[in-house]
Amino acid sequence: MKKIVVFSDSHGRTDLVRRAAELHRDADAFFHLGDGFADLEGIKMPDIPILAVKGNGEEWFSFSADGIPTERMEEAEGIRMLLVHGHRLGVKSGYERAARYAADKGADILLFGHTHIPHEEYIPEGEFVGGSCLKHGIYLFNPGSIGASSYGIITIANGNILLSHGRV
Repeated sequence: MKKIVVFSDSHGRTDLVRRAAELHRDADAFFHLGDGFADLEGIKMPDIPILAVKGNGEEWFSFSADGIPTERMEEAEGIRMLLVHGHRLGVKSGYERAARYAADKGADILLFGHTHIPHEEYIPEGEFVGGSCLKHGIYLFNPGSIGASSYGIITIANGNILLSHGRV
């Protein structure tokens, strides 16, 4: 079983990031989906990997984002997760483009932020998205904004995926 805690859009709220991380000392990884990934520096858990992608805030206003990608594919227990902030895929205008992009890359879960709104959705195999039929189902998961107290939890066990939201 793998447990991944997902943050996005912390915007300087290191206190909330730390508080949520403390609640999940049993996590296998922490992911940050941009706009405040530097806030993860306050987490003092060296045994838990911390992975991040740039958000629009880091791309446009920060000089400390060197070496941080704008997207990354991670895998846990055979489940492929595409991490993006979402601004480049227009998630504030809808999720179809982002879902198609992630599906075309072979992701099982698209993790995105940017909207600050928690979201969880499953699009099954055979659905039409972006003008073509999905070859396999995909989960869309936005943890919301940890800067507004919302974060996400992904639990993967025996090929099963549980997505949930937490608040601090």
